Amino acid sequence: MAREAMFNTLLNLFDMENAKVLDLYAGTGAIGLEAISRGASHVTFVELGIKQFHLINENTKLLKIEKEQFQIHKRKVLDFLKHLPEETKFDFIFADPPYKLNEYYDILEIIKEKDLLSENGIIVFEMDQAIQLVSHPSFEILKEKKYGITKFQFLVINPSLTA
Repeated sequence: MAREAMFNTLLNLFDMENAKVLDLYAGTGAIGLEAISRGASHVTFVELGIKQFHLINENTKLLKIEKEQFQIHKRKVLDFLKHLPEETKFDFIFADPPYKLNEYYDILEIIKEKDLLSENGIIVFEMDQAIQLVSHPSFEILKEKKYGITKFQFLVINPSLTA
């Protein structure tokens, strides 16, 4: 229910049609698969867990997702991000790291350093409500939504940096 509400908020802020999506800590792939069902043209899933990796593969087959519409990488997220080619751009980046890792700032730092977010792109973090707001000078928190014990932060490139 929380993720459905997150998508409803997201779609009020962002047009998913033909978007390139990055689903970090993808788990079952639910976010990326939902993005495809809402018009995204391509999803890159990143998941280290072997069971989850295979589950994403199974889910893409079950849903008859074309192979050109997705890639699945079995890697640590920060390592994956650090090794992306410079020209790589995503319109929507979703991250739900295990709460104990607290890699939110590191993710933002790499996204900024490698310029991975498209000009009108958006980042969504899913986190426990107890986690403090993610703050990075290159990004602005556009919105924060709470659902039960979960909260979502919607971030964009800091407008003062693009002026």
